[in-house]
Amino acid sequence: REGIGSAEYKLHKQCSYFHADIVLIKTRKNHFGNTNKNQEENLKKEGGVIFKVWGEGKSGHDSLYYKDSIVSFYKSKSIDLKIDSVNFLRLTVQKMILGNNSTANSCWANAYVVVL
Repeated sequence: REGIGSAEYKLHKQCSYFHADIVLIKTRKNHFGNTNKNQEENLKKEGGVIFKVWGEGKSGHDSLYYKDSIVSFYKSKSIDLKIDSVNFLRLTVQKMILGNNSTANSCWANAYVVVL
């Protein structure tokens, strides 16, 4: 729904905990002379890639549970959230601006939920 990528999971209010490591991975060399340093400078200048975790719970409306940005390649951050009473969990990624012909993947690594 939102951003450059999203995934939604129906949890049926049966999970208590969500974990993931978020990271930005460079997937292709740039053949136009834009160095890794330049790409990271562009990434920082534009505010990075924004990772969000949304949950729909008791109220029936989406609530933002987590928001953070990644401004460097290959430096992961861990997310650990209590998600009891969440019916739908949605993971989104926004704002992938890296400049001249750069290619990167945003990654939700080691993601899992704990079932009640």
